[in-house]
Amino acid sequence: MNSDKFIKYEEWEDYWFFKPVNQLKLEILEELNVSSWKPPKNGIKIRIETNLETNEPTGKQLEALEFVKQNQARIIESIYNFHQNIVFPLYNVSIDIEEDQIITKKEQTNLVYSIKSIQIPRFSTEQEIYFILNFNFNYDDEHDMSFLFKNLTVIDFAGLGDDFIDYKELYENRLEGSNESLTISVYDKPNSAPVFRAKYSIHEKIDFKFEEDVYTIGIYREKWPQSFKLFFYPKNLEIKYSLNDIIKLQ
Repeated sequence: MNSDKFIKYEEWEDYWFFKPVNQLKLEILEELNVSSWKPPKNGIKIRIETNLETNEPTGKQLEALEFVKQNQARIIESIYNFHQNIVFPLYNVSIDIEEDQIITKKEQTNLVYSIKSIQIPRFSTEQEIYFILNFNFNYDDEHDMSFLFKNLTVIDFAGLGDDFIDYKELYENRLEGSNESLTISVYDKPNSAPVFRAKYSIHEKIDFKFEEDVYTIGIYREKWPQSFKLFFYPKNLEIKYSLNDIIKLQ
């Protein structure tokens, strides 16, 4: 994918993006949209984050866009899995979900999600691919939904108007490799009190015995940005994990 096939534009004041000159063919994701509860009117937008001084997307950003194109079916599977494990349990306890909004198989993902845009962030690491999908979201049409992906795993989500302000600091900078004391909270259910909370540095082993379950890890520190969250599926229940271990497993 050549960098000269993109044009630069300012979407809001001081928010610059590239977009393809020609519509990118995303047949599988578009098929999800066509039969969705609320298909976008103008197809899936491509938004590559940049700034005023930059004249073309980076090589890593083009690699990320190609990654999305080549992995559309697996991305839909990731959306479905994240919905079942995180989104549905979270919203099911806070809103009335109609029967025709309940997903029971991957092919029904379009009952809740239609993809408005694919966003490629400016930050990257040498090994990993990061991208954002922005959705029309049936459970909260006013605020919609965005998923942050690392490769084929959804690692964070936010509503319309929010931003992943923590992603570069957490996933690329590793909280700047700090040995400062962080408050680590472990949640085993949405909208519930933590089952564990204590102070650790990023490299210290957390004295909590994880079970075979989905956990939310909350992180708090004194300097800005202060709050972060991770979704954690422990792979080995016999060992203790540090926060750094958990970040690497995302």
